[in-house]
Amino acid sequence: MPMNTPQQHQASSQEPKTSTRCPKDNTEQLSTSTSSCETQWHPTIGADGEERKQEHEAARGEELHDKPYSLGGSRRTPILGVDVDERVVGLRGVEWLRARVAPAMFESCAIVAGEMLKGSVQRKRDYVIASHTWMTTLVGDNKRRSVLPELLRSGCIERVPERWIWWECRPIPYRFTLEYSSQGLGLVQLSNKALDRIRALRKAKFQAAINAAPIYATLWEDLKHISLHHSWPSAVPVFSKSEEARKLAWLYSAYQLESHRFSFSCSPKEGFDLPGRLYTTFTSTPSALRKYALLDGEPLACVDVKASQPFLHATLISEGAEKTRYLEAVRSGDFYEELGAAAGLKLPRNEIKEKTFAEVFYGRSLPAGASAMRDAFSQLYPNVAQAITARKTPDYRRLALEMQYLEAEIILHNALPRLKALDPRIRVLTVHDALYVPLAHVELAVSCLQSAFQARTGHQPNFKIEAQTPF
Repeated sequence: MPMNTPQQHQASSQEPKTSTRCPKDNTEQLSTSTSSCETQWHPTIGADGEERKQEHEAARGEELHDKPYSLGGSRRTPILGVDVDERVVGLRGVEWLRARVAPAMFESCAIVAGEMLKGSVQRKRDYVIASHTWMTTLVGDNKRRSVLPELLRSGCIERVPERWIWWECRPIPYRFTLEYSSQGLGLVQLSNKALDRIRALRKAKFQAAINAAPIYATLWEDLKHISLHHSWPSAVPVFSKSEEARKLAWLYSAYQLESHRFSFSCSPKEGFDLPGRLYTTFTSTPSALRKYALLDGEPLACVDVKASQPFLHATLISEGAEKTRYLEAVRSGDFYEELGAAAGLKLPRNEIKEKTFAEVFYGRSLPAGASAMRDAFSQLYPNVAQAITARKTPDYRRLALEMQYLEAEIILHNALPRLKALDPRIRVLTVHDALYVPLAHVELAVSCLQSAFQARTGHQPNFKIEAQTPF
C-alpha cells in the first residue's frame, strides 16, 4: 500500500484537481463522454505527458482508451485499490455495489472490495484471505465484523470451498462472484474520516519498519533513489479485455515507482529475535517491470538464491548422507522436476513447485497415501520429511514463519550489513531472497551472500544472476 512521507503528501495534495463529481454521491466522475459514474480516462503516465502516452500506445500496438484512470495532479494516473493521495479507491462495479449494500456500509464495502481486487491481481490468484488485522486496517474495528457479511449478502463475494485452495485456511478465503467480476472498473472518492484512519495506520506501519532495525532505514533511503528506464512501456504485456484489472495493476505499479509513492513495511517479530521480511512497492512490482528499474540512473542485476526455501529446510536436520544428498538435489536446479518425476506427476515446473509448497513444506501435515508428492518426498528424504512434520506440530503455520524469518536473518540482517560495510555507497533493492544491485557490484553482492549463508547454515546455495537490461 502506498506510503508517502509527509512532505510528499503535502506536495501531491497541493496539485490541482480538475475532475468532476457525480452530483448524487461522492463517486469520481472520470470523463464527460458518458453520464455513468464508472467512466474512464486515457492513460498518460510519466512526466512526458502526451509524448509518453504515444510512446506507450506505439509500443503496445493498440489503443488504450476508456480505462479507469484518475487525475494525478496535472496528469492522469491509474488507480487500483486505495490511493490516499488521490483520495479514491479503484474497484469494480461502483453503481452495482451501491445498489446492493446498505448506504452506511457503502464506503467500507468499496474499500474492502477494491483492496481485495488489488490483492488478487497482484498475487495472481482468484481468492483473498481477509484477516482481522487486514480488515481493521481498512475499515476500523467497529465495521470489521459487518463488512464481509454485507458483501456476502450483496452477492459481491463468496466463500471459497476448500477444494479451491491448497490447504485449510483461517480466516476463510473469499473470491468475487461471477456477476460482480463482470462489472466495469471505476473509482469512489473516500471520506476524510476513512483517509485519516488509513493514513494513520500506514504511517504507524512505516515507522515500525524504519525503527525495526538499522538496515531497514538504510533500505528506505535506497528505495528513494529508484527510477524507471524510459522504455518501460514496451514491457507492458498484451492483456485481453477480461484482464483489464491486471493491466491496471501493472500500470499502477509503474506509476507508484515513477512518482515515488512507496509502501514500506516489515513482518513483526512475533516471537522471533529479529524482524522479518521487508515489503515495499518494489516487492509487489511485476517481475517484467522490475527489469526496467534503475538506481541513481544505473541499470541493475538480480542476484537470486536458487531454491531458497528448499535449501533452508536442510537446516532442520543434522549433517549426514541424507543432508548431503538433499543439498546436492537442491543445488542441481532440478529439485522440483526430480521430485515430480518421483511422484509420477507430469506437470509444469511451477505447478510442481506449488504442490511441493502446499503438500510437503507448508500445508497441513498429510497422512501416508493422501498425496503422491508427500509420499515421494518422504521416500527420498525421510529425515527431512520427519523434521518438517515435527516443526508443524501443533501449528502447521509455524514452519513457514520460521523459514521466512531465517531467510530475512541471513539476507537482511547478515548479507546486507556486510555489503554496506564494504561500500556504504552501494544502493540495494530487495525482493525477499533476491538482491537487486548495480551491475558493477554483482560480485561483491554474491560474495556477501555466500558468507552470510555459510555463517548461518554451514553451506552455500547456488545463485541465479540476471542482468536487468532489456532496454
